[in-house]
Amino acid sequence: MSEGIRVGVTGMPRAGTSLMMRICKELGCTLYGQKSVPHFSQKFNEDGYWELHDYEVPMARHDWNKDEKNRVIKVFPMLIRQFEVDRYIVMERKLEDAIKSFQKVLKDAGTMEWCGVRKFFIGSYEEAEHGVNINHSTAMQYIHRNEKEYITVKLEMLKQEPKKTIEWIAKYLDIESTADDIARAVKLVRR
Repeated sequence: MSEGIRVGVTGMPRAGTSLMMRICKELGCTLYGQKSVPHFSQKFNEDGYWELHDYEVPMARHDWNKDEKNRVIKVFPMLIRQFEVDRYIVMERKLEDAIKSFQKVLKDAGTMEWCGVRKFFIGSYEEAEHGVNINHSTAMQYIHRNEKEYITVKLEMLKQEPKKTIEWIAKYLDIESTADDIARAVKLVRR
């Protein structure tokens, strides 16, 4: 990997962005973000969400710009302009599968009293039903407008051919991965 490359992982919610963060970690990147997100059930991402909490953004931005290691951050529209990124990995998933996953999360959350979470899931679900997701669209508009380099990884392809897909991702990121690195990343997908 080029020295100190900055990678942004983005995509529609429930599209595999957390999984991609963990894959990047196995390939040698430093993750920016927290393993757990207090208002989300860990059962849907037992190995962590790897998202930044609002209060962490200023310090993370400071470290992000000074860090010389390979690093990766999950990029939502609210963060996309705050972190300079060299390359993006855009996660995609079949719409009907994303909706089913949303429904499981909604059911697990019950009434979801906390309005921010409720708005996030219900808003995303309604957008997904119409074939659009505002968060994903905003991120892609930024990437295209600023002519950023990116690849699209379909979650279904990652699950069907994990080794081949992960080797392709490592090549895109200029990572000289070992067979053990690839095997650990493949194991994440096959869980």
